[in-house]
Amino acid sequence: MDGPLACPFEARGVCSPTPMIRVRTLGGLSASRDGEAPSGAATQPRRLAVLALVARAGERGITREQLLALLWPDADDTAGRRALSQALHTLRSDLDDDLLTGVQELRLNRAVATCDVADFEVAVEAGAWEDAAAAYGGPFLQGFRLAGAPEFERWAEEERRSLAHTYADLIERLARIATERGDHPAAVNWWRRRAAVDPLNPRVTLELMRALVALGERHSALLQARTYEALVAEELSLPPDPEVERYAEQIRKLEPVVHPKVPPPAAEDTTPVQRPEVRAAPAPASPSPVRRSAILIAAALLVAVAAAALALPRLRRKSPRPAPILAVGPITDYRGGDGTAPLADMLATDLGRVPGLQVVSTMRMLELMTLDSASSGIAAYTNAARRAGATEILEGGLHPAPGGLMLQVRRVDLATGNVLGALRVEGKDFFDVVDQASVQLAAGLGLARDSLATRTLSTRSVVAWRFYEEGLRKYARGDYRGAGTLLEAAIREDSTFAMAVYHLYLARSALYAHPDSGERARLARLAERAPDRDRLQILAWIAFFSSSPTLQALADTLIVRYPVDVEAHYFAGFARMARADFTGALPFLHHVIAQDTASIGGSGARCLACEALNHLVFAYAALDSLDRGEQVARAWVRADPRSARAMVALSAMLEVRGRTAEAIEIRQRAIPFDSYDRIFPAIVRVRTGEFEAADRVTRSVLADATDRDSFWQAYWALAISLRNQARWRELAELSAGQWARASPVERAGDLGRRLGTNLALLQLESGHPHDAISILDSLTRYQDPQQPLGGRAFRLTLLYTMLAEAALQVADRDLVGRAADSAEAWGRRSGKLREMGIAAHARALTHLVRSDTTGAIRGLERAI
Repeated sequence: MDGPLACPFEARGVCSPTPMIRVRTLGGLSASRDGEAPSGAATQPRRLAVLALVARAGERGITREQLLALLWPDADDTAGRRALSQALHTLRSDLDDDLLTGVQELRLNRAVATCDVADFEVAVEAGAWEDAAAAYGGPFLQGFRLAGAPEFERWAEEERRSLAHTYADLIERLARIATERGDHPAAVNWWRRRAAVDPLNPRVTLELMRALVALGERHSALLQARTYEALVAEELSLPPDPEVERYAEQIRKLEPVVHPKVPPPAAEDTTPVQRPEVRAAPAPASPSPVRRSAILIAAALLVAVAAAALALPRLRRKSPRPAPILAVGPITDYRGGDGTAPLADMLATDLGRVPGLQVVSTMRMLELMTLDSASSGIAAYTNAARRAGATEILEGGLHPAPGGLMLQVRRVDLATGNVLGALRVEGKDFFDVVDQASVQLAAGLGLARDSLATRTLSTRSVVAWRFYEEGLRKYARGDYRGAGTLLEAAIREDSTFAMAVYHLYLARSALYAHPDSGERARLARLAERAPDRDRLQILAWIAFFSSSPTLQALADTLIVRYPVDVEAHYFAGFARMARADFTGALPFLHHVIAQDTASIGGSGARCLACEALNHLVFAYAALDSLDRGEQVARAWVRADPRSARAMVALSAMLEVRGRTAEAIEIRQRAIPFDSYDRIFPAIVRVRTGEFEAADRVTRSVLADATDRDSFWQAYWALAISLRNQARWRELAELSAGQWARASPVERAGDLGRRLGTNLALLQLESGHPHDAISILDSLTRYQDPQQPLGGRAFRLTLLYTMLAEAALQVADRDLVGRAADSAEAWGRRSGKLREMGIAAHARALTHLVRSDTTGAIRGLERAI
């Protein structure tokens, strides 16, 4: 793993709390100083190899003679020692003077440097199996080659094999522990990881199938059997193990297995795939059966992992084989000029339209490359492709030709580095060569090619595409203003370029300039002109931004058609969280974290894994698994000690558990986070009933607040405290003073609505229901066209429920009924269980007003 995640044992005292130097040998080879990769001579392969040998030697150390024998076997004694001395001097000068200790026997100085492979071995020796699994970021020195050093290559291969064997053993141990304690989701997770290491092992295949059946995923178990059978036939030319076949037949006899039908993408099909509703289980240890969409995700991941674990020696296969997951690497422009051509995204977009083919998006590749500061050139593309779950990468070059252009493309297997095939096409322009390359690549994979003839084009402007690609690069680096400038230039060249408009709105949102309803509507119209994947992605983002109930269906459709899309899994988890389906959200959130781990603590523009971690903490809290929620939050803090958001999540968990002093201390360590920082202690004291202490904090903030956000946050906290104390007169004076203080713009916007709602609550709770009805009637009539549907649905559901409460106090039976009807209508439009629960409260009041106590009790129980 990269960055801070590579050292997850700080709480155990194994690692330095703030290591200056971090050496990564698992999953690659790199070194960083305070999270930044060196740019000097220390990054040269042979000097990195010296660092790898010293780091792997651990406390026993390694002699200079051993280093010379492994790295300079053909050099004479004087030249070899001079080269070694120069390498050691460079490492010390570029990383740290105290990096190495010893003269003849060299060791890493653990006071200033840590290494992931050392952390892995320490965790294994301590029996901390999950910590060891987290530390194992991939095969030892994966992808690192050193020309002219065969002894080093043999040493690296032996170490790689030994560490991989240890990793496989501990993964299997974790799988058996989870199986024995009946934790079926964890057992499936660990057995999947064990099968990825050895997909041809029939014993492991059987264990994974049994775990899937125990979880209720019979279809996934059968898919595992079919994948195993295909791999054995392909790689070994042997029939499958009889035990696997027998168990698969037993599963089929349990009851009919429904095979989900995956609809082919069609440009005119705008109806999202619908998902059956599954109720949340009471605790994560006994979750409800995984829904159809989650089964499809698991199946797609299984195929991807198995394909990545094996070499593909032939293009023509003797038995059916899943299509590869493709990533598009560099396409070098050999025509002169700046050496670049806007072909990577053009080719990725074109291939993404081929039914049955998964293609990593350009944006995902750029995000992962930004996080890998230790690599450059083709290595950066290759590492990003592996992290994205790709099994193959396309690379090539563009050359001049008599008729226009000639494009050469190679398919390279990411597991072995073998070239699987190559093609050469000629055409009159960029679009022509990309069209032909897509058709031939699809045909070579045995996939449909006629769908390409009728596809929708993203843009026909080469200039627009150039601006767009460069804008994506700046966005991935977090340069939102620069990205916005380039994307605006792309849109000026082609105003119908939907993905350029989409990423422009993303860049503006990152700068807190959110698109209004008119801009969202325009983007939705443009999305209908875009390819299927782009269309669904845009519509899902609009639904996410607007808190629309359509988000879950859109996200599930994306996952079915494009399982490699990490953002789709995040949307699916978020949508289920919004509907209070916390158990259903767990597998999606875990998937995002696993696929986007590198972004935690990284320097990229966004961190979907961080978003998923935040939701995961509160999902476990909502399922009353408070221990697990706190564990996740603490692991997040250890992985990224600089993350204020991780500290805030941990603080919230501690507060829920009643550890208020610890919660406040952790939250104060997270400052600065947002305007909520200063009044957080007051909010905690209000919840514990310590109103006097809370009021001192809020009044102090009100007196010296220098920014509007802090001022209004303090006002809300003080208003809540006064209302809990029934100090109505003080609350009325406070609210009137804040109304006078608000500007005309604030009164007309969201702040004015919140002040009005607060005033209505004041009248309702202080015994003035008629005044409350008057205010609430005015608030429900106000429609803000700029407010997203989700926000409007929540606001109106709450207001109509409050109106029903006020009507109950004056015994207006008709008004209670009308308000409850409106609350239910808006609650259904939101699609969220929170709003529907509020509406159920309003409906219960209709029973109360008719003195139907039994009906009211049932309704209030539903609301709770």
